[in-house]
Amino acid sequence: MHSKGLCYRDISFGNLFLDPANGEILICDNDNVAIDGNPGTGILGTPRFMAPEVVRGGSLPSIQTDLFSLAVLLFYLFLVHHPLEGKKELAIHSFDLPAMTRLYGTDPVFIFDPRDHSNRPVPGCHDNALVNWPLYPSFCGIFSPGHSPAALPIRRMAACGKANGARP
Repeated sequence: MHSKGLCYRDISFGNLFLDPANGEILICDNDNVAIDGNPGTGILGTPRFMAPEVVRGGSLPSIQTDLFSLAVLLFYLFLVHHPLEGKKELAIHSFDLPAMTRLYGTDPVFIFDPRDHSNRPVPGCHDNALVNWPLYPSFCGIFSPGHSPAALPIRRMAACGKANGARP
């Protein structure tokens, strides 16, 4: 779809089906598909899956924002937790539109950001993320040349979680 210049605009739980038997992915609700860069068609997306620039209103959905939505979906799939919902989420008393815009749009912080610890998962509230995160950093190298985390540059390993103390 992306290679044809199209964007989906709403990658989320309800619009993607994975067949565990063969790994095939099926996309449903194809009325969301639009020509990349065409402002007059489609929807903006599902709020917790939209890229921050779309949440802020600074950008329309695109192929690049589809990739952000896919990353959120994959994070959920592997860690059973949202990548932006940590300590900052717990400080919100009313999860209204302004609060969601801050958390997902104007002030998003990845819960395992190696430089900004302000949104770390809180034990007892975000246990799925805390338990599952150490299992995955060693797999970051699978998608790079050589397929070995040991072959990755130090700065890339930091992005995969080594900098925050996670074990490979």
